[in-house]
Amino acid sequence: VAITAGELIRVELPRNSRTTMAILAVFLLAVISEAAAVTYTIQTRTASIDHSGTDNIDVSLTLTGTDGSVELGILDNVGINDLERMSTDTFTFESDVDIGEIESATISVSRDDAWMMDWMSVAVGSADARYMYNTESIWLSSDLSEGSGVNELTVSVAGSETYYIVVETGDQQHAGSNGIHLKIAIEGTGSTAKTGFLDNPNRDDFVVGENDVFVIPDLALAGKVRCLTLTALGDDALNFDWIVVFSLKSHKLPPRVFWNDEDTWLSSDTTEGVSELQVCYKNKLEDDVM
Repeated sequence: VAITAGELIRVELPRNSRTTMAILAVFLLAVISEAAAVTYTIQTRTASIDHSGTDNIDVSLTLTGTDGSVELGILDNVGINDLERMSTDTFTFESDVDIGEIESATISVSRDDAWMMDWMSVAVGSADARYMYNTESIWLSSDLSEGSGVNELTVSVAGSETYYIVVETGDQQHAGSNGIHLKIAIEGTGSTAKTGFLDNPNRDDFVVGENDVFVIPDLALAGKVRCLTLTALGDDALNFDWIVVFSLKSHKLPPRVFWNDEDTWLSSDTTEGVSELQVCYKNKLEDDVM
């Protein structure tokens, strides 16, 4: 039973001084433990799509974990222009509620500007940060006629697997892109793992003839990877030669290479390419025997 500091002074204590001090110590530890604050460290990454940033929106956050939920309030660093396009922002909250291991985050917005988050990470106390992704590219706004028509979004920790995705951009003229806004669904024998945008902050990805490595933590374990579905949300065009995918838990299996055999261009502008492309692993016999 929790005992408050006010109740502590009304407890009748034995006259023996050592016993009294021991009881006082136990009560004080209980009071201090009850009042101990938990630090929540939140990072948000705003998407790279045009107009995905905002300077006129209030974003409120509720976290749910293995031991309960906590409402943290509005994400706002005073004097800083938060939630700008392609920015990573850090917010720190203190609470006397410990939710345990983070499972999901519910983001609610007010005011009628629109915002698209790419991913969010949450660290509870000294625990490692866990990542959650806006895999469906949902726009948030209190104006339901804008964007995706929703003012609330729940994102969850999909799993504990880290995937490494290597993309080799083609070497033909104009094959590269700085505005393709690419996502990948990794389809395997166990499940499908969906990424956020493939984007290395402060790096020019998808340059002609070069390869890029993207490290995506906290995804579901897909199992043996069979197909990749690529989705382009940008109207620039990209042509890639191949993509390699592997994960830490499947390190004993050789990485799988997925080739762009048809030399297909990706773009949300259908006059330049296709907005969605599925490429599959060719050696089905290997899948059957392994």
